[in-house]
Amino acid sequence: MQGLQLLKLVGGPGSHRVLPVGVHRIGMSHFLDNFVRGQPDEQHRLGLMKDFIDYMQILRGHGLHIDTCLVDGSFVTSKQYPADLDCTPLIDGGRSTPAAGILGSIHDQWISPGGRYKKVPVLGLGRTVKLDVYGIVRIPQEHRNHMFGTEAEQKWGKFWQMAKGHGTDAVKGSVEVSLDD
Repeated sequence: MQGLQLLKLVGGPGSHRVLPVGVHRIGMSHFLDNFVRGQPDEQHRLGLMKDFIDYMQILRGHGLHIDTCLVDGSFVTSKQYPADLDCTPLIDGGRSTPAAGILGSIHDQWISPGGRYKKVPVLGLGRTVKLDVYGIVRIPQEHRNHMFGTEAEQKWGKFWQMAKGHGTDAVKGSVEVSLDD
């Protein structure tokens, strides 16, 4: 991911400017350049990014292999002071080795807790986070259940390009962020 990649926001279905339709792949430093640094609400966005980065580190610490994460919602629009950050960690099922202590609760509490941790402190972090998390486990292509992971990824990829109250057509884009840029 060489050079500065500034993403241009376009008119969207609501009052805020949005990303063009599609998944825009960028590294973490470029993500920060586009959606945090220099923004009028930079300090607020930095707080949301701290929640995001801390949560991804907790997942990785539990043995989940995550290279990239889809980010969507008002955080990647022109809206100032977004309430939260919506994300879909793309978990490599073939390279992950989940810690035994999380196996009984891995999906609902770690991979896809939705907005759970806005109200309940994250175990190991000791505080709440302003995140909506809907993870996907990518199943290796040679695995007999590969199609299930592919279907889930396609579902969320399409979902992140829809806008609330505007039907099921793709009307905006999302960002796939490389966490180790």
